[in-house]
Amino acid sequence: MRSQERVLYAIVVAILVALAISACATPTPERTLHVAAASSLAPLMDDLLNAYEHTSSVRVVPVIGSSGKLAQQIANGAPYDVFMSANRAYVQQLQQQGVLLPGSRVVYASGVLVLAFPRDRSLALDDLSDITREDIVRVAMANPEVAPYGLAAQQALQRSGLWDDVKDKLVIAETVRQATQFLETGNVDAALIALSTVNRNKAQVILVAPSLYDPILQEAAVIARSPNQADARAFLDFLRSPEAQAIFTQYGFRVP
Repeated sequence: MRSQERVLYAIVVAILVALAISACATPTPERTLHVAAASSLAPLMDDLLNAYEHTSSVRVVPVIGSSGKLAQQIANGAPYDVFMSANRAYVQQLQQQGVLLPGSRVVYASGVLVLAFPRDRSLALDDLSDITREDIVRVAMANPEVAPYGLAAQQALQRSGLWDDVKDKLVIAETVRQATQFLETGNVDAALIALSTVNRNKAQVILVAPSLYDPILQEAAVIARSPNQADARAFLDFLRSPEAQAIFTQYGFRVP
């Protein structure tokens, strides 16, 4: 090989090596889903999303809030890909507004309403009617106008005939998670909240009779304007998988 050929060969090899190094150094674009999720899901989202990301190359970014406010944001154009509501009503409203991808709605879990009270106090409750006692001064619940568990709590109090006796004791939180925090920080004596949000090390619970409130069927759907509809549908399929359903059950949900 003549010297000029050797030089040209060396240049070509150097260029190929540089291109290979550059290709390896360039990160693969990350696919991301933005999921608007109800507050009742806050305690389990890390476990749920970790399980999903072990089986998928898609990263999920959750935004937690009351279902009503999230639905309002979605109706106003918020750039979410998936809506995980705490009930069907808000999903139905968005469907009627043409905001959701047709045929994408799925029920992923059923919520459980409980009466919770602190473990570290002498206070003990045996029944929902016990919140009428004089030593129960403040009772937290989520805002029934935007939070499905708040609506369920209101229904339970009204259908049990307790509403008039306890309405002046009620401390209304923005979300069911905030109502739970009021209980955990000692700001209230009891709370009507989602079983999924209760820390069993801090609170005891009494199940509220399901006949006292409408079924809390938690539903999810794909947002029609999402540029990631295939990934969003795959995520909804995961929510109904045995692995995901086991996580919902572990955190106090009933599964379809």
